[in-house]
Amino acid sequence: MRPLHLILILLALGGLAIPASAGADGTALTTIFRTPIDGMTSTSCSTPEPISFSGQYQSVFHYTLDGTPVAHFSGAVTSSGVGTGLVTGTSYRFAGASSSSTNEAPNGFPYHNTFTNTFLLVSHGPGDNLLLRETTHVTINANGTLTAEVSNISFDCVG
Repeated sequence: MRPLHLILILLALGGLAIPASAGADGTALTTIFRTPIDGMTSTSCSTPEPISFSGQYQSVFHYTLDGTPVAHFSGAVTSSGVGTGLVTGTSYRFAGASSSSTNEAPNGFPYHNTFTNTFLLVSHGPGDNLLLRETTHVTINANGTLTAEVSNISFDCVG
């Protein structure tokens, strides 16, 4: 779960790298990546244990320079796969969906970014399932002053 969160934050910040001088007459680019993943995570629900997992990310990124000085970036990442608890042998399935939307002027301000993430780790059997929900938003005005910052993160054991 941590690698997904880190990748999505880096992708959300990726809008910062769009060259301001490119595409004065309007340019759009959409890119799709499919990436196999494997690693370790853990659950803190009823039976805390390390989980070995494998699956796939699918990422779709869209950059738009529309002739205005503002660059627009949006990204969506979905993840899915399976895992096994290394203590109990419990089988898990996971699924996640995240999106990010960024608008940024050539000098960096004004800047708006909204990021949402939902991740579900489901155990086979009577154990609790982990549900992660996250929403963040940042707005910085043309003077470089932070005018809005929201961060809501919840981890719930459901089942």
